Amino acid sequence: MAQRGFQQYLEPSRTPTWPPTPLESYEVVVHRYPHSDKEASALLKKGYAHLELGERAQGVAELQHVTHQFPTSDEANLARQKLRQIGVSG
Repeated sequence: MAQRGFQQYLEPSRTPTWPPTPLESYEVVVHRYPHSDKEASALLKKGYAHLELGERAQGVAELQHVTHQFPTSDEANLARQKLRQIGVSG
């Protein structure tokens, strides 16, 4: 019985990535602390990370989300700047 429990623990689908990827870290902030003062920053960084990974659609969506949800924030200004830089209107 203990052996079976240990085998289940070792299954890749059940073993979390450690250390967590930047995207996973930002997701944790967004989901665990919604409406916190760190949410806009985490979403902005998530957008940057997606772009860095070549995931343009996801990156653009995150950056646009920042501009719509936090329109007057510093993060929204940075998101708009990045969107312009990559040829997308914010």
